[in-house]
Amino acid sequence: MNLGFGMTMKEERCECRPVAIGQAMAAAADIEGAVARAKVAARASVARDQRARRDLDVLRTNYPGWNIYRRRDQNGRERWVAELISVITPEMKEAGAVATIDLSDAVALAAALSWQTDVLHQFRAP
Repeated sequence: MNLGFGMTMKEERCECRPVAIGQAMAAAADIEGAVARAKVAARASVARDQRARRDLDVLRTNYPGWNIYRRRDQNGRERWVAELISVITPEMKEAGAVATIDLSDAVALAAALSWQTDVLHQFRAP
């Protein structure tokens, strides 16, 4: 079909096609970039989870008198929790002992458990 000015319908499609191919290639590159970023994020998440599991194992080994676990709060943030297995007496409570510790990371929980161990050792049976 002749469109005038020496251009045919076939030629018009040829002129438009490189633009469409360029747009498709740009979209494919965007998708490839997004997939690559998602893979990096997934690997980082797995590494964080492995680290957290190791930290949890270390805490449980070092503080067997506590039930220690991780959870998510209502906002989706990770929390590290330790619940004392034994009963706290009023004297222990007055000295600073607590039944539950709920903190944002393993390092803070380890520090708190260390301090609680010192408090609780004051009340050990002879």
